Amino acid sequence: MFSFIQFANCLKRKNDSVNTLFACGFFMAAYNPCILSDIGFQLSFSAVLSIIWFNPYFSRIWLPQKKLLIPIRDLFSVSCSVQILVSPISIYYFQQFPIYFLLSNLIWIPLSFLLMILGSIQVFLYAFSQKIASFLGVISEEFIQFGVACLKCIQKAPYSILDNIWINEAQVIFMLSSFCLLYTSPSPRDG
Repeated sequence: MFSFIQFANCLKRKNDSVNTLFACGFFMAAYNPCILSDIGFQLSFSAVLSIIWFNPYFSRIWLPQKKLLIPIRDLFSVSCSVQILVSPISIYYFQQFPIYFLLSNLIWIPLSFLLMILGSIQVFLYAFSQKIASFLGVISEEFIQFGVACLKCIQKAPYSILDNIWINEAQVIFMLSSFCLLYTSPSPRDG
C-alpha cells in the first residue's frame, strides 16, 4: 500500500487511502487469486479499511487538552476502529472475541511500530555491518518475547475471551455490509 501511495506521489496525483487499499488488494488478488481466501489477508485488509474509515470518528470522541495524552487517545482510537470490521471475520473463523483487546493493543501497537523501525534499520545496516544488524535482531527478538509474555498474562486474566460464538457466512456478510452502510450513510449534520 505504501508503494502505491509513493507511486501516486511521484506522478503528482492526489491519492485516496481507500482507493489505494483496494488497488493494492486488486493487484495482490490478480497475482494470487487464492489470497482472497487467506485469513491473514482478510484480517489485514479489513483492519486497514476499518482504520481508514472509522478512526476519524473515534478520534473525535475524546479531544485531550494535554498533548501528552494524544498518543494514548490515538492508541484507543485505532484499537476500537480495527475491531469494527475485524471482529465479524475473527469470530467467524475462531469463534471467540478478545475482551481485553484494548489492553493487548496498548502493548502491541507501539511494539509493532518499534519492531518495524528496528527491522528497517536492520535491513539497511546489514549491507554495512552484519554484526550491528545481528545485534538489532537480538534486540527485536527480546521485544517480541516481551510482547508475547504480556499477551500470555492478559490471556490468563479472568474472562479474557468470550468463546463459543458461532456465526455463519451470511451473518458475517450482513454484519460487514451493515458497517459499510453505517460508514457511507450521511450523518445528521449533513442532512
